[in-house]
Amino acid sequence: MEIQRGNESLRNELIEQYKPFIAKTASSVCKRFIREEDDEASIGLIAFNEAIEKYAPHKGGSFLSREKGETGLVYIHQAGQRERASRKE
Repeated sequence: MEIQRGNESLRNELIEQYKPFIAKTASSVCKRFIREEDDEASIGLIAFNEAIEKYAPHKGGSFLSREKGETGLVYIHQAGQRERASRKE
């Protein structure tokens, strides 16, 4: 992916495009509405950015699917679960 090779402009464009998806996923994980200024929204953005780095198209599966491995959706979900668990402690 060109983004993984350092195209920051394209990375920012992709993140901006998927902000609604990230917020919806974070809300689903947290089981409440997440606003852009909430910590969970930031965690979702960080997780999505990390998922971009770790995505390996040669392994199969869509970036946003749950079909194979740690894709974008799964990565955000896992980050949200970790955050929820840390708040309960």
